[in-house]
Amino acid sequence: LGAQADPVDVIYELPLNYEDASTSDSEILFQVPETFTYRLQQSRSNVVDGWGTINIWGQSFDVLRVRTEIQTNDSVYINFISNGFAIDRPLTVEYKWLSPLYKVPVLQINTAGGIVTQTLVADIYTFVEEQSAIDLNVYPNPASDFITLQGDVKSNATMEVYNAQGQKMFNGIIPPSRQLDVSSWNAGMYFIAITQDGQRINKCVIIE
Repeated sequence: LGAQADPVDVIYELPLNYEDASTSDSEILFQVPETFTYRLQQSRSNVVDGWGTINIWGQSFDVLRVRTEIQTNDSVYINFISNGFAIDRPLTVEYKWLSPLYKVPVLQINTAGGIVTQTLVADIYTFVEEQSAIDLNVYPNPASDFITLQGDVKSNATMEVYNAQGQKMFNGIIPPSRQLDVSSWNAGMYFIAITQDGQRINKCVIIE
């Protein structure tokens, strides 16, 4: 069942500039008469802690980075026992890279209790002719030692690989073995761009 927060959760306030900060408190109250009451209380604090350029899928974007801390508390009161309990959720920290070209973050990384729980990348469109797109698979995914390219890829095709911070990890002709050693790379999400005969295809792979 849906419930409206009152006051509402303000994700961030626009316009944003470097070093801007804001806070937002929100609450959801859901009651089943004579049965129980559920309450969610949340406090969100934002700070624009960085600015610069990020590279995603081989494209560069001017961005601001917003760091968000979210503290959430759930409480339940059960009527027939006249008692209840409250639970504090682990601290959630979100990192969002915002570009004026997109209405959603170009990249967002969420953590809970210090552990990365989610990585989100905006749908960034690049030119690929659908009628002659490259047939390509990357495996294994997730990978730990090597990634292998499988499909209709020519020997002169080029490949670029970027990590989630936009750093270029590989740039050159696809190895003859069609394998790439990733054993020394840090765990995380990586973005692969293959260019062949003027066509480009993008893939992503997770390194464990």
